[in-house]
Amino acid sequence: MIRLRETDHVVKVTELEDLGEKILKDLAVYYKNTYQCQIQSIDMRKAIKIIRNRSYGRISITGKCKDYQKDKLFIQIRFIHRKGIVAVKVSGYNEVGWSEGSLVRSRTRKKIMAKTIDPDLIWKLRDVLILMIDSERFVRLKNYLEYRRKREKLTKASKCGIDVGEFKEVLKSDYFYKCHPEIESNDEIRSGIEFIDFEEPFLLVGTPEKHILLTPFGKYEASMEIHYAREAFRELVNVKRVPYGKDAMKKIEALLLQASI
Repeated sequence: MIRLRETDHVVKVTELEDLGEKILKDLAVYYKNTYQCQIQSIDMRKAIKIIRNRSYGRISITGKCKDYQKDKLFIQIRFIHRKGIVAVKVSGYNEVGWSEGSLVRSRTRKKIMAKTIDPDLIWKLRDVLILMIDSERFVRLKNYLEYRRKREKLTKASKCGIDVGEFKEVLKSDYFYKCHPEIESNDEIRSGIEFIDFEEPFLLVGTPEKHILLTPFGKYEASMEIHYAREAFRELVNVKRVPYGKDAMKKIEALLLQASI
């Protein structure tokens, strides 16, 4: 598959039809090759309708080939639609292979939910989101969502009887200095939290210096190669699986005691 040109667009929702026509016009330069399959206007209208009615996502359109055409044209449209403004990134691809009919596929979301933002919005649609809100606001949003996700895991762990007070303070400090990079930390050593993994009743906290496994029964140092809480527990107590059932917590406590001796 050969990647063709990529274009960026930020338009009002009332200008979506004009955008569709512009995308088709931009693609026309590739039709000079008579073997090139073409994107159909009816398929572009379907894509524009999806963008109009959804909040964000990805749409792919495959061109329709005639009998003598062998170069399949494929475009991907990534978009975010918010408050009457639409940010769109269009990527074109060319692939040798006959396509009998055109095809429109989409993976989209109807709403942007503040409490449950899909990771796609930050990671797979990162460049489109930057088009929408600029790079500085994107960094602020990413930092906040990372902070919120870690904080929620610490809160869940706390409800299981795990002492997370120390890490809540570190997390707050990390977030503060990310929000205010112009302020230098007065701490001689300030270890940031790189990741948090929580699987009841285990919490694994990773810092640049060490990985720490926390349980309701104590705190233990884990291997720097491990990034999952249950895996850290299994390695620590040398078992193949985590105890389960009504006596699971008693078995977990016994295994941890045995490993501490």
